[in-house]
Amino acid sequence: MNNNVLVQRRFNDLYLSYIDDAAVNFINSGQTPSEWFERAVVKLKASCTRDAGLVVGTENRTLFVKRFKLNRWQRLFRPLVKDRALQAFNLSMELIRSGISVPRPFAAVRDFNGRPKATYFISEALLHTQTLQSIIKNTDNPDSKLDLIKYLAGEIARLHRAGFFHGDMKWKNIMLNPDRLDRIYFVDLDSSGSLKSSRDSRYARDLARFCVDIFEILDTEDLIHDFLEAYVLNTSRTLEEVITHIQPYHRKRAAKHKHRYGIAVPPITLKT
Repeated sequence: MNNNVLVQRRFNDLYLSYIDDAAVNFINSGQTPSEWFERAVVKLKASCTRDAGLVVGTENRTLFVKRFKLNRWQRLFRPLVKDRALQAFNLSMELIRSGISVPRPFAAVRDFNGRPKATYFISEALLHTQTLQSIIKNTDNPDSKLDLIKYLAGEIARLHRAGFFHGDMKWKNIMLNPDRLDRIYFVDLDSSGSLKSSRDSRYARDLARFCVDIFEILDTEDLIHDFLEAYVLNTSRTLEEVITHIQPYHRKRAAKHKHRYGIAVPPITLKT
C-alpha cells in the first residue's frame, strides 16, 4: 500500500527503500530481485548496463521497473558505487514535492550479491500516455504544435526554477496523455540532478536537447526560436544569456547526431 511514509530496511542481503509495500511484495514470496525480474517483468528495452519493463503486481496494478546492472569495475569497488535506483527514487520524491510531474516512485532495491549484481527502481507505469514525439507527429494543426511547444517551454522553465535539470530532454522522455495535453510527465531521470545555483548552466543542456528534436522531427528552425522566447518569458534570464549557455551543449549534441545519423543540425544563434 502506498502510504507515502518512507521505509528503509535490510532484508537478508537486500537493502530496500520504499513507500509502497506492494511494490516489494515479491520478496515475501522468496524470490530474489533477479528471479522476479526475469520471470515477471515484460521487458521494454535492454542493454548491457540496464534494462526496463512492466510487471503486473498485486491488485492487477502495473508497475514500471528499471534494473541497473553493475559492470566489472563497479563490482570490484562496490562501496564507492552510486546506487542509481536509490538516486532515481530520491530525486523523484524531491521533484514531486516541488510540484514537478514525474512517475510516482514506489521502491528502490539494492542487491549487490545477486546474479547479476544490480539495483532496481520501481515506479508508477504511465499506461495511458504517449511520448511527445508521437503526439507531435500525429498533430496536423501548426497552431496546435506551436501552442504545445510554448506550453512545454513553460513547464521546462518551471522544472529549472524549482532547482532541477533533466539532463536528457529528448522528446521520448516527455510523456503526455493525448486526451489531456496540459499534464506532462518527465521520465528517465538517469541524468537528472539539482542545479547548484542560478549560475549553473546545466539547465541549458535540457534546452539544447529539446531544440535538436524540434529540428530533427519537425524540420524547422522557426519553432526553436518560438520555444526559446517562450522559455525566457518564464525565467529571469535574457534570450541572449540563454542562447550563450545553450551553444556549447548544442554544438556537442549536433556533432554527435552528425556522426551517428548524418543529420546536419544548424547552430542556434540570436535572431536579429
